[in-house]
Amino acid sequence: MTGNDVNEAMIEKVTKMLVGYKDLEKRAKQLMFEIRNFTPRASDDDLIDALTFGKPSDAGSIYVRSSKISDKTASVAEAYKSSAAALNKKHMEELENDLRVIHMEMMRLEFYIDLLGGNHARVIRALYIEGLTYQQAIVKIKISITTFKKMRREGILKLASMYQAIIANDAAEC
Repeated sequence: MTGNDVNEAMIEKVTKMLVGYKDLEKRAKQLMFEIRNFTPRASDDDLIDALTFGKPSDAGSIYVRSSKISDKTASVAEAYKSSAAALNKKHMEELENDLRVIHMEMMRLEFYIDLLGGNHARVIRALYIEGLTYQQAIVKIKISITTFKKMRREGILKLASMYQAIIANDAAEC
């Protein structure tokens, strides 16, 4: 597949992915923080104590269950506890799945950039992965601005070609 075979939509998509790489990186860090520091709003015991008319432990009795109302309240508390646990688990799974998707997108993009090789890879990596300015990247790579712009343009075309080939291959398998 040559650069001429790559459609404009794919070039635009790859460009957006490259430009958005730093945002993906930031979102991944946020998700990792949320996963590491995930805590339910209230503990299960706090909830059950509140709904079963519990007395403070220094009052001599743990629970007051002198009527059917408190038994029903305890049942509601237990049901809520189960629901809350399921919701917390689901939320954690969603966070972990979002993180997996972002990591996969980042790893794929970095892998494809590495496949470019040479100055194409160095230019794309410097601009989008490292977040350098054009001037900083030109100084780092030690090439002219004209060559730099050419390598950037060709690198994006090659990346778009790789992504388009993957999509075409996936469509053929379906």
